Amino acid sequence: MYCRNCGKEIKESSVFCRYCGAQVRRLPEQPEPQPSAPEPADAPPRRKTRGVVIAVAVVAIVAVVGAAVGGVMLARDRRAQQDELQAAQEQLEQAQADIAEAQEQLEEAQADAAQAEQDRVQAEQERAQAEAAAQQAEQAQDSGSDVRRQAEAELTRVEAQSAQLETLFDNARDQSELNRYSGELFKLWDDEINVLWGHLEDAMQESDFDALTEEQVDWIVDKEAAIDKAGSEVSGGSMEPMVRSLTGYEWTRERVYYLMDYLP
Repeated sequence: MYCRNCGKEIKESSVFCRYCGAQVRRLPEQPEPQPSAPEPADAPPRRKTRGVVIAVAVVAIVAVVGAAVGGVMLARDRRAQQDELQAAQEQLEQAQADIAEAQEQLEEAQADAAQAEQDRVQAEQERAQAEAAAQQAEQAQDSGSDVRRQAEAELTRVEAQSAQLETLFDNARDQSELNRYSGELFKLWDDEINVLWGHLEDAMQESDFDALTEEQVDWIVDKEAAIDKAGSEVSGGSMEPMVRSLTGYEWTRERVYYLMDYLP
């Protein structure tokens, strides 16, 4: 292509001559720009909207995390409250058990105190009876022979002691006490018959005493047989000592009154 103004050769795509500057081709018409649709006046910028969305998302995340943490804390608090409630319930039950035990102990103590007072009153009554019996024994010494008066006084004293032991036996609370008081009764009268036997030896003629001695030996054999027979009926049981002692007591007490008739 050549410039129409200076005649020099130029490129086919040239619009102006590079040598003389003359315009060798029209410029292509540029389309007028189409105006874009105006944005609403109250629409926030897109960047600002994105920031708001991010902020809302952050707040939502924080809220969710806070709710989760709060739920965990609430569950932990509820569990702690339940543990405290259970501990309080156990303490209450223990306190109630302690109160019941204390009440039971108080009732037992009151019962023991009442029994002790009853025993004290009964002991005073028995002591008064023993003193009266002793006075009667002293009065009985004014009649009869010296040996007989002494034997009667001793027998009166033994009867008073026997009455006390019989009362204790009747009010015994267990088998152990029954065995104990029955044994003491037997011993009391066994000692008395030995004392009485000494008085008989002093007061009786020798021949009469010898005959009574033979009879006494036979009686002892019969008494021991009766004791063994009664004991065999409850052999090995907790009642055996009581049964044996009561049998011996009854035989011996009856024998004492029988022998008293031999005193002049």
